[in-house]
Amino acid sequence: MFPDPVSSFRPTARILVLIASVGLAMPIGSWCDASVWEVQPAVDDLDVYESRPIRELVLQGPPGPDGQPAALDPKLEQNALNNIRSRVGGAFRAQTVRDDVARLNRLNVFKSIDTSVQLLEDGGVRLIFTLTEQPVIQAVQVTGNLKMTDQKIFDEIDLVIGAPVDRFQVDRAARQIEALYREKGYYFARVTIDERELVESGIVVYQIREGERVKITDIRFEGNQSAEPREIRREIKTRTANLFKKGKIDDNELDADVGRIIDFYRNLGFLDVRAGYRIQPAPNGREAIIVFLIEEGPLYTLRDISLEYTDIDPAEAPFTVEQIAGLMSVKRGDVYGVRKVESSLETVIQSFGKLGYTDVRIERYELRDPDRPQVDLKVVISAGPKYRTGLIITGGNELTRKDVILRNTELRPGRPLDTTYLEATRFRLEQINLFERGSVKVTPQPPDPQEPDVRDVYIEVAETNTGNFAVGGAVSSDSGVVGRISLTQRNFDLMDFPDTPGELFSGRAFRGGGQTFRIEILPGDRIETYSTSLSEPHLFETDYSGSVQIFYRSRDYDEYDELRFGGRFSIGRRFGTRWSGALNLRIESVDLTNILPDRPTDVFAVADRNAVTAIGFALGRTSIDNRFRPTRGSASTINIEQVGALGGDFTFTKLNADHTVFIPIFEDYLDRRTVLSFKTQIGYIPQGRSETPTYERFYLGGQTFRGFQFRSVSPKGIRNDTGVMSDQPVGGTWLFFAGAEIQQPIFEEIFSLVGFIDTGTVTFEPGFDDYRVSVGMGMRFSIPQLSPAPLAFDFGFPIKKGPRDESRAFTFSIDVPF
Repeated sequence: MFPDPVSSFRPTARILVLIASVGLAMPIGSWCDASVWEVQPAVDDLDVYESRPIRELVLQGPPGPDGQPAALDPKLEQNALNNIRSRVGGAFRAQTVRDDVARLNRLNVFKSIDTSVQLLEDGGVRLIFTLTEQPVIQAVQVTGNLKMTDQKIFDEIDLVIGAPVDRFQVDRAARQIEALYREKGYYFARVTIDERELVESGIVVYQIREGERVKITDIRFEGNQSAEPREIRREIKTRTANLFKKGKIDDNELDADVGRIIDFYRNLGFLDVRAGYRIQPAPNGREAIIVFLIEEGPLYTLRDISLEYTDIDPAEAPFTVEQIAGLMSVKRGDVYGVRKVESSLETVIQSFGKLGYTDVRIERYELRDPDRPQVDLKVVISAGPKYRTGLIITGGNELTRKDVILRNTELRPGRPLDTTYLEATRFRLEQINLFERGSVKVTPQPPDPQEPDVRDVYIEVAETNTGNFAVGGAVSSDSGVVGRISLTQRNFDLMDFPDTPGELFSGRAFRGGGQTFRIEILPGDRIETYSTSLSEPHLFETDYSGSVQIFYRSRDYDEYDELRFGGRFSIGRRFGTRWSGALNLRIESVDLTNILPDRPTDVFAVADRNAVTAIGFALGRTSIDNRFRPTRGSASTINIEQVGALGGDFTFTKLNADHTVFIPIFEDYLDRRTVLSFKTQIGYIPQGRSETPTYERFYLGGQTFRGFQFRSVSPKGIRNDTGVMSDQPVGGTWLFFAGAEIQQPIFEEIFSLVGFIDTGTVTFEPGFDDYRVSVGMGMRFSIPQLSPAPLAFDFGFPIKKGPRDESRAFTFSIDVPF
């Protein structure tokens, strides 16, 4: 502790007064090096100076060679005076002097500050501040830097030439230079300061010892008995050097990796886990091994669950302890994994939220057995009031009709205020793509004073430009190169006629109904399509949707050219959030041209222009979590179509069913999921080959059966010119396909690898004749700025082929807007 220069008065002070009366100076204290305040303990009692008038205030420099105090720089002296509160004519206060010294220290311009006081003959005092100026930075230099230029280093530090030497800033700049070298891979670079040069000349010289560029060549784990190294390695972000990574050592990332390893083990039930790391450099200084040290500790299990309500009577509570335990995915006797427990409690919160407890709060307490690795989980619930939904208010929708917003929510006035519906409403409004991304907010309002159990809900949105003129293109191994010019309005309203010409030209007319109007021109080297379509998600303000499309398409197949034009109409309806049904109608004209003489007889049989009409019914169910990058859930479709129901040149029934399931089999700490998917498809036309034209039959190949040429998985026809078997596919009336695919993210969500197996057949009779199998691997690039769907590149290799099948190793699909 520092001694207080102002202490209680003792009898010995009488002697001090006699000494002071003859004009001897008595120092109050000394503070040195600007950052340390040292009070000289030479004088015990200074109460004799308290309240004495200050006659003089002297600011001086340290004594020179002649013993006389040096003069201060005028600007520096004025700066010091501005920070001294002791004033001539005022009363002497020791505490005020101490505060003055503290303020002068904070200026960081003085190396040392000494104070002294002299008693004058009239009883007043002379207060003296002896100030030693801090050296000024004359220049900044670096030495030893061979791998980095001076300018690059100077850009990283912020020392100012001409400013006083601030030791903290000088040392911080040295650490910044070291951090710069570490960023470039020179982990063992060290920076020191030439102290002698700094004292003698005021020049800051940084002496750099660069060392070698270090790369991580291996990552090891010690003490991991319950987890494989590959499992732990997936959890960390530090990587060894490879083609894409420099493998540099980053202390911050290593510290974060230690935290990730601890979280990983706690999620496995090792609650007492400890972790650290060690860096092992190679003798050449260019390589290093990172060793993560793990002390797992015991594996904890859940022994019991107890429940406590803080604000309601347990007898009136919505859930008992048994029901809470039933809601949780972790059960008594299970491993106590932290993430699983947190997920279970989130399920409990959602269950309360469904009943209208919007303010429910849950705290968990882990009560560990001191003798055994067991945990008693105590769940403390503050349920809060139970609310009903009041009015649903919208804001920010200047163009979009209110009913367009309300039909995307399951909230209903008078029903419990379901918190899961709040989030579902926000998600659905984001998904319909009518408002600015991230702008949708669904907020319960304070309770109604007249009805305390009722809360209105405010849905706030921000309008965005829903019109889009796009020019782009797509490339695929099946369809070739296709250009795209489209005009789309996602918030169209067919009945919103303009009141004035200004509304029409300003874009405020025909807006706000949530309909989608699109005109597309798709020219290509194999396919050309021109279409106009209009879709209404809520036809006549009902739960039914409707769409209409008029199109013209030209397709160049190897066997012939197909010209098809007509219209398609659909009325659909959703049943809840997963099921949907649709009644479809199509009226088309199909003409085959440019048929070579050696093409199959099946093609020549339908070469003339033919009319095709059909009425179909489709029933679908989907629970996938993402339309373009599904990681969980399933999608199923059953389609029954009767061709010729409205007339036309053909009459047959077309049955089609498919089912795809997505299963996450692993999830890392960044929520990236390894997904296994299975797909099954069955198609059947009971009337058989004679009643079905080739362009209405089933085909597989290309993107639908990787490893085989487009439409190659199909029965082959008989040449029209010679009557012998050809290698040209003619399609079948029975289709079966079963495939599996696993997708593993490699780099964030951008790049993934896939492995797959495709199997199936297409024949004229139900069965599994000519069954084909292919295996392969591929890559997926997800670039949202280019396309919402990932870019796909697949390499497939047939291991079981059918007669006259054609192989194709590479299949790809790229969709790029310009």
